[in-house]
Amino acid sequence: MGETTVPRRISLSQFKSQVRQAQAKQKRAVDDHNRKVRAHNQKVRANQQKRKRAVDDYNRSVRTHNAKVRSNQQKLERELAKLRSASSTRTSRVTVSAESVHRAFVRVDQRRANYPEELFAAAEEEAANSLRAANAVDGDDVAEADEISALQSTTLAGELEAFSAELPGRWDGALFSLNPKNPEATRHFCTSARECFIAALDAAAPDDVVERELSTYTRTEDGRLTRRSKLKYLLVQKGLLDDAIEDFVNEDVEDILKLFRVFNDGTHGRAGRFELNELVAVKQRAESGIRFLHQLAH
Repeated sequence: MGETTVPRRISLSQFKSQVRQAQAKQKRAVDDHNRKVRAHNQKVRANQQKRKRAVDDYNRSVRTHNAKVRSNQQKLERELAKLRSASSTRTSRVTVSAESVHRAFVRVDQRRANYPEELFAAAEEEAANSLRAANAVDGDDVAEADEISALQSTTLAGELEAFSAELPGRWDGALFSLNPKNPEATRHFCTSARECFIAALDAAAPDDVVERELSTYTRTEDGRLTRRSKLKYLLVQKGLLDDAIEDFVNEDVEDILKLFRVFNDGTHGRAGRFELNELVAVKQRAESGIRFLHQLAH
């Protein structure tokens, strides 16, 4: 017969120690499990919060966009109603030009689905701003007090610098001239603003690049590339080969430059003087045009 194994005898204190070790091991296992559960739950909550922030940010941007769209629509309708209520007595270049911009926008509106939403919204805002300028120059609009106090400040935020590092300084010079006490405010501002606008377009669509990228382009009588060719190049870069938006962009830019010319010739109004509401209008029209050009170019 084999030897019988006698169980090892342990003392009570050893037994209690083993029990405590087993309990501690079990407790560590439970703690580890609970720690993993808490970490998992914390990660789940963090992901839920992240998703909620993303949804909230998206909804906020949608509400902001929709509010801007409604604002543009209301502004366009309001300014168009003003223009039409007195159109029979208005035959100035500014009013005629604004009407051309609006007709061009109507075609864009009919093809709205063809364009990115942001571009369409910007075009609608431009059409409204054109009408507002006409109502300010040819009508009896009165500028708000905050608009007058902000004449020498700007709503542009980096758009000019995106075209050229020197343009913000030139724009500051243009704004400096918009002192209501300056009898040559409009003339000085329009000269500088026009130079900034043309410089921005030339920077966005350099002649050599336009000639290389466009299969067909046109030149002026003195051999320079036409603005229409430069603007078409910008639209082509965005994949917008559409005659309606091309016509609108050209009408819009021509309207801005025509407004500068009207203000610059010094023959408008009483002895060529301009009212504060007109100073506000031409400044706001210039800034909105630069923002629209920036959107086309970038």
